Amino acid sequence: MLRATTWFVLAVFIVLLHLFVSFLAPNSYGLHVFGDGLQAALLLCCYVFTLPNQVGRNRASGFWTLVSVGFALWLLNQALWTFFEVVLQKAPTPGFWGDIVLFLHPIPMIMAVVAGARFGRKTILSAVSVMVLWLYLYIVFVGAWQYVVFDNEVYGRNFNVVYGGANLSLALLAALRSCFTRGRWRGVFLHLLGASSVYALASYLASSAIDNGGYYTGSVYDVPLVCSLLWFAATPLVGINIAPGDACAPMDNHWERWPVCGALAAVICAGAALSLTSKAPPQIAVLRIVATVAAGIILSLLLIALLTLDGKSLHVRSPKLSQS
Repeated sequence: MLRATTWFVLAVFIVLLHLFVSFLAPNSYGLHVFGDGLQAALLLCCYVFTLPNQVGRNRASGFWTLVSVGFALWLLNQALWTFFEVVLQKAPTPGFWGDIVLFLHPIPMIMAVVAGARFGRKTILSAVSVMVLWLYLYIVFVGAWQYVVFDNEVYGRNFNVVYGGANLSLALLAALRSCFTRGRWRGVFLHLLGASSVYALASYLASSAIDNGGYYTGSVYDVPLVCSLLWFAATPLVGINIAPGDACAPMDNHWERWPVCGALAAVICAGAALSLTSKAPPQIAVLRIVATVAAGIILSLLLIALLTLDGKSLHVRSPKLSQS
C-alpha cells in the first residue's frame, strides 16, 4: 500500500505540473484531455485507497465504506463529464442529470463523519437523518426547478447554493469531530477538514469563473480542485489500519440525537420559510408541501426510534448501577 509520505511527494509534483501546464498551454482540446484525465485518475485513487480500510471485521469499515461511496459517485460524475467533453467534444446540456450525482457525492461522507468510527444502531439513525435532510433540500430548492418547472437560471443558482452548503457542512462537521476526537482518528478528521475546505473554496472559485465565462478545463482554476483531490486521497492512507478503539471519544452521551433534531428543525424552518416567502408556481408549491411533510414524518420516526433505543440502553444499565 502506498505510504502517505510518498503520496505527499507525488502530490507536490502533480500540483507543480498542473500549474506549469495551465499557465503555458492555451485553451484547447489537449488541455481538456489533460485536465479531465488527471481529475478522473485522482478520483480513482481516492476510491481505491479506501478499499483496504473496508477489509476486516471491525466496525470502522462502515465509516470507510460511506467515504468510498462518496468517492465513487464523484468519480461517476467525472467520468460522465469526461465523456461529454473529451469523446463527444461538447458541454452537457442545462439540467444535465449528472448534476445530481455531483450533488450526492458529499452526502455519504457527511453521513460517515456524523456516524464516526464506531457504527451502531443509533449512529446509523443519525447518519440517515442527515441524508434525508440534504435530499429534502435538493428536492425543494433544486430538483423542483429541474424536473417540475425547468428554469435554468434559478436551477443553476440554487444548485450552487445547496451544493456549496453540503460541502461546507462536511468541513464544519469534520472540524467538530476533530475537536472531540483523540488518537489517530483525530488526524483522519483533520485531513477531511482540510480537503473538504479546499474543495469548497475550489468549487466556489470555479463556479464564479464559469459565471464570468473565464473557466475551462485544465485552467488555473482547476489547481485548487486538484489540491483538494490529492488531499482527499491522502485521508484513507493516513487512516489505514486504525481500529475504532484507537478512536473517538463520544462528543457527549447524547450526540446521536443532535443530528436528528437539527435535521428535523431545519426541515420545519425551511418548509415554513418557503410557504411564507416563496412565489413559486403552484406545481412547485405542492411539491414542496409534500416533500416537507414526508421529510418531517421520516425524521420524526427516526427521532422516536432513537429515543426508544436510548430508553432501552438506560433500562439495561440501571440494574448494574443499582448493584454498584
